[in-house]
Amino acid sequence: MKHFISSCILAFGVFFGAFAQETEEAALTPNRLGVGVRMGIGAAYIDGDAPFDDSKPIINLNVGAAVTYDLSPNFNLESGLYYTKKGYYYEPSSKEEVTCNLYYLQLPIMIGYKMSISQSLDLAFKVGPYAAYGTNGKTKIKQMITKTTQSTTTVQSTDSEKTTTTTTTKETKNEVEETSTNDSFDSFKRFDAGAKVAIDFTIKKDFLIGITYEHGLTNISDNNADAFNRSLALMIGFNF
Repeated sequence: MKHFISSCILAFGVFFGAFAQETEEAALTPNRLGVGVRMGIGAAYIDGDAPFDDSKPIINLNVGAAVTYDLSPNFNLESGLYYTKKGYYYEPSSKEEVTCNLYYLQLPIMIGYKMSISQSLDLAFKVGPYAAYGTNGKTKIKQMITKTTQSTTTVQSTDSEKTTTTTTTKETKNEVEETSTNDSFDSFKRFDAGAKVAIDFTIKKDFLIGITYEHGLTNISDNNADAFNRSLALMIGFNF
């Protein structure tokens, strides 16, 4: 995590250093406010102490709106509001599965550097913090339970002198799947914050495709364990 924070600080330094060199050019460029819609799919997991160190990713979903503000021909600010799904998958044993879904409303604030590759294609690098609040979540636990059932069979036999009754009891063991659910935020804090980096390609100024990575810096665990959100997503969007 220390290496990641150092990399973010270095990226901020490079961005602001380059931005300072464009001050005179920015004064001649009218500011431009833009809006757009974004959708994304990827993978999310929780990193930290046990059991999260042995967890697996789940599908990460993102949908929301973005707002951009051009500071200069090459620099802009981007924010927005997203509804995003995070969480983890964990198998404590061969007979148990835990799937935890955490849903957040998320607000990022990023500074971006963009360059033109051709007349119809732009490339942008973005970095900045995000803050999120958990709105809802569900944890599903599937367990294979061994249940024993008993069946009794009674047989009567009659001869010339008497009637004999024989009773036999048989036990049968079956594997039965049981599912239970609970609120994920009974075990996790609702507030989350971290760093977000993105690489975007914009086609003809309107269509966007890119990759985003989010690195949670807030311990969201509601107990003594450490737990940090991580997610990587492929994003598409349209700018109005």
